[in-house]
Amino acid sequence: MDINQRLTEELDVKRWQIDAAVQLIDEGNTIPFISRYRKEATGALDEEVIRKIEEVYVYQENLLKRKEDVIRLIDFRFLLIVKSKGGFHHGSRPSYLFNFE
Repeated sequence: MDINQRLTEELDVKRWQIDAAVQLIDEGNTIPFISRYRKEATGALDEEVIRKIEEVYVYQENLLKRKEDVIRLIDFRFLLIVKSKGGFHHGSRPSYLFNFE
């Protein structure tokens, strides 16, 4: 499930409203600007909801980046261990370590 879908369910608003708010936030618009001057784009979401969208979206984006970093580091360490023990055997990568969902 993607971040915007989670926000849609958590905040009980429509998906297009979340998509529009996230796009405006990504473009660098401030929350007060979005709530006052982009009501037509967000379906009149208030400042509190937009702030929650930004908070959850930024947190989830950072979490996703961190997961990718952890996977990359685990993969790299695994390759170092395999190389140090004399070779790589087909299918020996522990794929269960990389299933975070």
